[in-house]
Amino acid sequence: VGRWPLALVGIAWTIALFPHWVRLLLAVLRAGLQRATRYPLPIYLTLNNASADGRPMLAHLAEALTLAGVPAAADFLARQLARGECVLLLDALDEVVEPGAHRRVLAEIARLRQSCGARNGIIVSSRIAGYRQALDAFLPLEVQPFDAAQVRRFVTAWFAAGTGANTTAAADAAA
Repeated sequence: VGRWPLALVGIAWTIALFPHWVRLLLAVLRAGLQRATRYPLPIYLTLNNASADGRPMLAHLAEALTLAGVPAAADFLARQLARGECVLLLDALDEVVEPGAHRRVLAEIARLRQSCGARNGIIVSSRIAGYRQALDAFLPLEVQPFDAAQVRRFVTAWFAAGTGANTTAAADAAA
């Protein structure tokens, strides 16, 4: 048997099985593209408000989505977290001042990190004065102070965005 008949049989099988192998190829490509270009769902939560009633952090996150108009927020949140498509923005740890509430919040953050932190981003903010270095598995970062030129640019942009006015004098006064 020559090479041409074998080549024709190979081409025929490739064409006949096209719907099957191309579906698999597209699924692999689609999954890779989704991982490379995904935009996580940001969910903002003020920790001081979430610490008041003792409910689990997930309940507060679902409530934040409900307030944003997401239907069936708890189910939606569970799906998004399972897929690794969230970034949890947990703000103002320093404002949780009652020691019992502070321990509960830290335990809830640890529980969130354990259950879904490997697939989702978790960012916890705190002012330096109130930070007690109690989050072991997190990378602590500090915002660096502005120099005079950065202060001028920031103030000018801040006021221009809000009023559209030229605020060079205010920026110079702030610097």
